[in-house]
Formats: sequence, C-alpha cells, structure tokens
Amino acid sequence: MNIKKIIILITGILFLSGCSTINSMSYQNIINKTKSDSNLSNVIRKGYKYYIPKGMKLVNNKDYNEIIMDQDNTYYLYVDVVSYYNNVKFDYKVNKDSYYSQKLDNGYLEINKLENDKYLIEIMDNYAKIEVIVDKANIKKAIAYSNVLISSVEYKYDVLDNLMKDDSFNTSEVEFNIFKTIKSDSDFATYEQMYGTYDETDGIKDSDIIE
Repeated sequence: MNIKKIIILITGILFLSGCSTINSMSYQNIINKTKSDSNLSNVIRKGYKYYIPKGMKLVNNKDYNEIIMDQDNTYYLYVDVVSYYNNVKFDYKVNKDSYYSQKLDNGYLEINKLENDKYLIEIMDNYAKIEVIVDKANIKKAIAYSNVLISSVEYKYDVLDNLMKDDSFNTSEVEFNIFKTIKSDSDFATYEQMYGTYDETDGIKDSDIIE
C-alpha cells in the first residue's frame, strides 16, 4: 500500500479533533480534505470494504446497511453494490430550497433543517450513502466523518460478479435508494424501523477489528 496515500488520509482525519480548525472550513474544503484515495480499510464485507476512522464505532450491520456512531451522533450507511455493479450514473440537481445543496462526483451533499433545530445530512457518492441527524454545531464534523466513510468504500468486482450471478442473491432485499433525497421522501426512517434506536453502550464493536 502506498504509505503517502495513508498519511494523506490520516492527516485529513486528524483535524477532526480541532474544532476551531474544522469550523473555519467551508463544506467544500471539508469534502476535499477528507476524501480517501487509499486502500486503507478496517471493515470487510462481501463484495466491498471500507474504513471507520478513529472516534467512530461500528454498532451493527445488516445486509448492506451499517450503523456507525461517534460521540454525538448515529450515522446510517448504505452501500449500493447493485448500482456499482451496473455502473449507474446519477445527475443531481441542486436543491435551492435546502439549507445546503451541492453536487458531488456521482452524488450529492444535501442538508435540510428539521424541527427542533436539527439538521438532516444526506451525503451520497461512490455508490454509498450516509444519513445523519445532527445539531447545527455538529454539521461540519458529521460531513467530515461521513465523507471519510463513503469515499473509503472499495468494491470487489469479481466477488460482486459472482454474487449477482447467484440465484440465491435476492436483490429485492436491497430496497434503500441512495439516489433519493429528503425532497423525494428520504428513506432515513427505514433505518430506525429496521434497527431501532441505539445508545452508545448498545452492542458497540471495535472499529479496529477487521470483520
């Protein structure tokens, strides 16, 4: 593995601990600095692997859904192996009604204000999506963590090729649509219906363990 790439990734992660630093950055700058370009990973699934940075913990996983927590928030990750395998392209249109809306390489970052001064962050790229509800003060930290997670996803095409050809693989189980945003009825609620809610002490797994 290219050690220079690892250092670049780790450097991007380390600034998360410096609140004054991250709070002075724009959303675009955060996206640029936290985008992974290495093979660094500590979680392995069937057909893909990804990296959970320090400060986060894996809570649970089911099919292609993952629940990950930091000290303040719960992140719901979905990896769309079917869209990756089929090389689906997506053209996002900026939502002027959102608190913040931005087109990414093959996805988007959209932030919408909810009730009680909460904000729903939806970030989709690299055929992976995260949704997380945060306080305003945690928006930038959540974007940074989310982007590290989704940009680190590395797919194994040969494994997925065999999986897609297997009659036992039921694509109907892969129901979450990463191309939908809150303006088109986001699927965020389906996560809590599927997994329930978690506190920091519930079933947490060590993010350093490769599964």
